[in-house]
Amino acid sequence: ILGDENIEHWQLVRNAPFWLRGFQGNELQHLLRRLKFQGKHLEESQPQRYSDLITRIRYLMFKINFKHYKRPWLIRPIVGPDEPLPEYYDPRSS
Repeated sequence: ILGDENIEHWQLVRNAPFWLRGFQGNELQHLLRRLKFQGKHLEESQPQRYSDLITRIRYLMFKINFKHYKRPWLIRPIVGPDEPLPEYYDPRSS
């Protein structure tokens, strides 16, 4: 039924786009790969889909990278009882 193992399972998929066959990754990697393969075609023939693709990539880049970004003005600094709070700290933010 499965053959003599000369063919990979992803090569059997015929109804998937060629840039998606055998690919594993998260949504951002998926969209970046699609942009790499279909970017010029989408930009010329379907500008709205191209715009939506770029917008989604920007959002995911922000979302993925923002969790690594520390915002010191939102974190209450550790200071001694006699030391004043730094000027960048805004107490309204906590």
